[in-house]
Amino acid sequence: MQTPHTLLPLSLRQVALLAVLLFVSAIALAQPRPMDEGKHYERIDPPIATDTPPEIIEMLDVFWYGCPVCSEFEPMMSYWGGEVRGDLVLHRMPAIWNPVMKLHAQIYYTAVQLKIDDEAHSAAFRHIHEKHQPLNTVDQARAFFAELGVAADAFEQAWNSPEVTAALAEAEQKTKAAGISRLPTLVVNGRYRVVRNEGVPELPEVVITANQLIKILRDERRTD
Repeated sequence: MQTPHTLLPLSLRQVALLAVLLFVSAIALAQPRPMDEGKHYERIDPPIATDTPPEIIEMLDVFWYGCPVCSEFEPMMSYWGGEVRGDLVLHRMPAIWNPVMKLHAQIYYTAVQLKIDDEAHSAAFRHIHEKHQPLNTVDQARAFFAELGVAADAFEQAWNSPEVTAALAEAEQKTKAAGISRLPTLVVNGRYRVVRNEGVPELPEVVITANQLIKILRDERRTD
């Protein structure tokens, strides 16, 4: 008699990969649909500045390392960002509205300064949400970067650099100016804000909605 197969629980990384597959399928099957301002997206008025030239459309992925939904969203956005070409670019921005978020933002911008932001970005989510190890103090951040192979002096120099200080101030200002109060948020070219809500209930729908806004921006350019 054969022993019944035991269903093993999926790891968080396997769940994330499954989410990416479902995400890709959802994008592939997505059809244009009616969208209502205030229901599927919100207008940012006045728009916030982008970090791109006028001919490039910026998708801004706004996150917080302590946000479990942001951790779920990260593989989708990393996949999406790896596929964009031409007049479109993905940028990331940590939201800041409290001291812990500011410290997490400093982790992100320190990684940018050290040129390891892609590696550190996913690692920070895993550190908190899979390993259940907080990143709420400078000492914890220092140990996290040491695990990534960053020397102590290189960490200190980047952590305290004027570039990181300036990036933190800009992120805090943009968080407020864009009216960001829920995460994750996608900001489309500084003009539109998309979050998961009743009108956009699933994370792939957030990206599909943002993609439709990108199409609207492209159509506007063709008629100018």
